[in-house]
Amino acid sequence: MSTSQARRAKRCFVIGPIGEENTATRNNADTLLAYVVKPALEPAYEVTRADDISKPGMVDAQVIIAIKLADLIVSDLHGENPNAYYELGIAHCFRKKTIHLIARVPRSRLIYRGTELFFTILRTRRLTAKPVRN
Repeated sequence: MSTSQARRAKRCFVIGPIGEENTATRNNADTLLAYVVKPALEPAYEVTRADDISKPGMVDAQVIIAIKLADLIVSDLHGENPNAYYELGIAHCFRKKTIHLIARVPRSRLIYRGTELFFTILRTRRLTAKPVRN
């Protein structure tokens, strides 16, 4: 292992809904990233999200490459975003270490504030959090 490889921070890629500027979706995504994910993982991990990729090109291809290169995936599953589940499936195909984050769900229901816990996610340990209110 070279010295540069030994010093490289591990990569964490965050998947989930991002939304347009000044929307509830974006505010939730930014809050989760700034106050939960980054403080928990930096400096051990270099944390990035799809909107951090500024190179021209196909977004979906760039996201798949980011997932493939990541050492850890944090998946924000709030709000049933199809892209988040698609990207999580890609991460599972690459056998990536993943952390699933989802809105707090009462044990008696499978749907909570618009977030359904799909069967494949129900079997996975996950972290729950109260969504940010605007």
